[in-house]
Amino acid sequence: SDTFVVASQAAMLALTGAEKGDLCVRTDLSKTFVLAGASYSTLGDWQELLNPTAGVSSVNGQTGTVTLGVANISGAAPLASPALTGIPTVPTAATGTNTVQAASTAFVQQEIAALVIDGGTT
Repeated sequence: SDTFVVASQAAMLALTGAEKGDLCVRTDLSKTFVLAGASYSTLGDWQELLNPTAGVSSVNGQTGTVTLGVANISGAAPLASPALTGIPTVPTAATGTNTVQAASTAFVQQEIAALVIDGGTT
């Protein structure tokens, strides 16, 4: 769909390229219309899109200026040192990786398998 911006009803009804589903923003009314019918030149085929009359009054039970933190969101974990539950997963790093990233059991097993045993010592 296309969006047209016009300054009057006459300009909206003259949108020869408008098709069903297209939007028209009327700057003279500060309103938006959708072409719901087949004829762009018929006023009754344009339907006004309604806007809410009131803004959001609350978020997560809080009103006014709202800043949500981890404590405000059920089930959220802090970014620093989260307490993980269940069976968390991490990507398996390539053999030889030596960083502070989390190591999966698959990584540990591939590192053990990659060890070279020389005379009973590693």
